[in-house]
Amino acid sequence: PYEQGSQNDKELMGQAIAINLSLHWLQGVIGALNNGGPVPYRNSFLTKVLKDALGGNARAVMVATINPSDPALAETVSTCRFAMRVANVQTSARVNEEQDPQLVIAALKQENAELRAALAATDSGGSGGETGGGSAIVEQLPVEEL
Repeated sequence: PYEQGSQNDKELMGQAIAINLSLHWLQGVIGALNNGGPVPYRNSFLTKVLKDALGGNARAVMVATINPSDPALAETVSTCRFAMRVANVQTSARVNEEQDPQLVIAALKQENAELRAALAATDSGGSGGETGGGSAIVEQLPVEEL
C-alpha cells in the first residue's frame, strides 16, 4: 500500500499505525490492571499520559464510540469488548488533603515536649540516681511498652 497513492496516503497510513500501536499498548495496560500484575505504562506515550487516570488516584470515564452499520460490526464488537475490560478496572480515588505546615510544626513541637517530659519523669522516677542516658531507661521499661 505504500507504493500506491500519494504522499498524503502514506502519512495517513503512518498515523493509523501509530494510533493502533498506542491502542495495543493501552489494551495491555488495561489487561495488567485487571489481572493484578506489573503494569507496562512506559511502552507508549498514551499509556504514560493516562497512568494517573487508569491506575492512580483518580476517577476515569471511558467513552466508547461505535458504528451500528454492518461493515463496521467487527470493530464495534471489538470496541464493546475493550470497553467491558476498561469497566472492570478498579481504582481507589481519595481526596488529596494538604495540611498547613504551621499546624504540623506545632503538633510536632507539642509531641516533642510531651516525649521530653515523659523522658524526664522516667529519668527521675526510680533510676536510683543513675543518669546514664537511654540505656537505663530501656532497662526500666517493661517489654510491652517498648
